[in-house]
Amino acid sequence: MRSTKTLIALTLCAWVLPSVARASAPKAVDGWRIQQRCILQGDEQIVACSQGVKVYNPKNDLTIVYAAPFKEVVYFDKRTGLVCKVPAGKNDNPYQRTIGMFSGLSLADVPLHKVASSKVVDLPTDNFVSGPEYAAEQLKLAKAEGHGNRIKFVAYGVFTSLQLPANEYEFLAKQYGLPHKTVVGVPAHLLYKSISDKSTVFLSTQSCSKAKISESEFAVPPNLKPANSSQAVVAGDNAGMLLLF
Repeated sequence: MRSTKTLIALTLCAWVLPSVARASAPKAVDGWRIQQRCILQGDEQIVACSQGVKVYNPKNDLTIVYAAPFKEVVYFDKRTGLVCKVPAGKNDNPYQRTIGMFSGLSLADVPLHKVASSKVVDLPTDNFVSGPEYAAEQLKLAKAEGHGNRIKFVAYGVFTSLQLPANEYEFLAKQYGLPHKTVVGVPAHLLYKSISDKSTVFLSTQSCSKAKISESEFAVPPNLKPANSSQAVVAGDNAGMLLLF
């Protein structure tokens, strides 16, 4: 017959061990998994929740992590073994220089006004467009420059029901080089027209679904080699050389 001490020890183990397992298990919170395509980066897989955002490009094995305490943005590529940590306040779109090669275009600076809301992948979306004054200004600049590499119209939509921290909305907009000062939400879609009337879908969303997100999603692999800039980490990405007009 077991002694009283043995029974007490077994009872404590039965209570303590599951508690330790629960404490060591990665915390999971409500969040979203988003599949998008951008003309610059190509396909993007996004994980977003209150604890952070991760953007993964499967073609190039490039990962970008912006997670609590939100002091830095980490770029890493497991193929090349490179990593770069950028202070959050200094992070910007690493593809912006490529866009400027074609026109000096900055989609982030296009003045927009709100129009009727809609749904994208069954989620509420606030929509914004540029106006005739902007089109007239761009047409004037195109004539002065002697080429048609100017945008005369922009239609932009953002998801408004994902309930993420405002700094994550700004981070995602900056990663695509899109408006973030006057438009608040997760980028959902963007279409623009050039002076020559060519329409381009700059950003589209294929899916956006609720998910449980573990803290381990935002882990950065050890033993990576520091790079001197985020551009150096994404340098192998040929998607940025697409002709935008």
